Amino acid sequence: MITRSLACCLLITVALAMPAVEVPLDRLGEQAVATDLGAIELQAWFAKDGFPDLDRSSPLEAKERNQAKPDTKPARSWQTPGGGASLAISEQALEFGSRGRNDYGERFGWLPAVSFTPTTAGTFALTGTLTLRGGGQGDGLIAWSVFRLLRMPGEPPEVAVVLHQRLDRGVTLDLATLPELRAIKVAAGEALLLAVWRPAWHHWGSGRLSGFGIAKVP
Repeated sequence: MITRSLACCLLITVALAMPAVEVPLDRLGEQAVATDLGAIELQAWFAKDGFPDLDRSSPLEAKERNQAKPDTKPARSWQTPGGGASLAISEQALEFGSRGRNDYGERFGWLPAVSFTPTTAGTFALTGTLTLRGGGQGDGLIAWSVFRLLRMPGEPPEVAVVLHQRLDRGVTLDLATLPELRAIKVAAGEALLLAVWRPAWHHWGSGRLSGFGIAKVP
C-alpha cells in the first residue's frame, strides 16, 4: 500500500509483477536511476527535424526556471544544448518543452526524451497519462514518439519507431490504451525512449507525463 507521505513525493513508477518499485523523480537528470528492471535517465537527442534519423545525444544542462509564483516550490529543470528544449520535474510529473524553430540554428534541433535501458532483453508495456499543450497562435502541432534505440560505436544509432504521432494541442493520451505500447520487444543493448517536441516553426510545444509506468510482460 502506498502511504500518504509516499504519494506526496515526486515519483515515477516502474511496475513489476509484484511488488511495484517507486523511483524518485528528483534523482533524474543528474544521472541514470537504477531499478530492478533497468536504468532510467533524461536525455537530449539530435536532430528532431529528421526523426527518426537521429545523429547523436548530449548531456542536459541544469537551468534556473523563471518562477511566476515565487511562493510555489520551484521545479527542477534542464535544457538541451543552447536552450531550444527542456525537461522539468514538477508536481509529480515529467514535463517536456520544445520551441518551434525561429531560425536554422542547431539549438532548435534537439528533442528531450526519457530513456529506459532494461537490464535484460524482454517485452515491456507502458502506462501513464500524457497531455500535449502548445503556445502561441500557430498550428498547435505537437509530436511525440516511443522508439527503440541501439547505439552503434562510431556510427549514428539505429532507431526503430514503436509509435509516432503529430497531434493538436490539448490532447490527453492514456498510454495503457494504445495497442502499440502494450507489448514492446526490446532486444539486448537497446533502450526504449519516449520523446515530445514541437515539429513546426515558431511557438512552444509541451507534454506533461504523469503516472508513468513500465512493466515487463511475461
